[in-house]
Amino acid sequence: MAGKAKTANEGTTRTTARQQRSQATFEAILAAAGALFDEAGVEATTMDAVARRAGVSIGAVYRFFENRDAIVATLTVRFREVLQEVSIPLFEDESLERKPEQVIDDFLRGFRHAVDAVPGARGLLTAAFGHATRPEMAFWSERLDRFIQRYAPGLSRARRREATSTFQLVTATLMAGVSGSGPRMAPRLAEARTVLVGYTYQLAREASASR
Repeated sequence: MAGKAKTANEGTTRTTARQQRSQATFEAILAAAGALFDEAGVEATTMDAVARRAGVSIGAVYRFFENRDAIVATLTVRFREVLQEVSIPLFEDESLERKPEQVIDDFLRGFRHAVDAVPGARGLLTAAFGHATRPEMAFWSERLDRFIQRYAPGLSRARRREATSTFQLVTATLMAGVSGSGPRMAPRLAEARTVLVGYTYQLAREASASR
């Protein structure tokens, strides 16, 4: 007898199941790689180690990622997307009606959320893989310029550009230090807050004196 023909629903169900298994494997590999990045560092992590931690074959890892750099790139993009999602609203007009320390507090909470949400974020930031690209620097420069205009009105355009550059450099340095602080992340975030709030009020005093 001829075999029973597959129904359209059976084909769809099996395809969906394969897709779900494939996605689960993909996420397991990223989670394993991220854990290793955080524990041992990016440079010390090998594709073999990722496969062992994920509980999959090395072939499965290479099916999704050509090399470790491809895993790094994927996790870096995820971190940036999460950070932008929680941070961009902070630079809108309604948010900037608040005190600067409230905006900075929310930014630091958003940063903590992004670090906790994305596996490997600590390792990537510590190794500088999570640092902003040139287009991303321009993206954040525009928002920091609005922040500085709001809280230090009256600074010249040239001075704002200098302050924006300093703000980005200081923030990147602080965030790299915070991400590598392990269980001391909370006190390091408090230190970062002190520096960022202090610099903002310093700019405000400078702007006031120049009027």
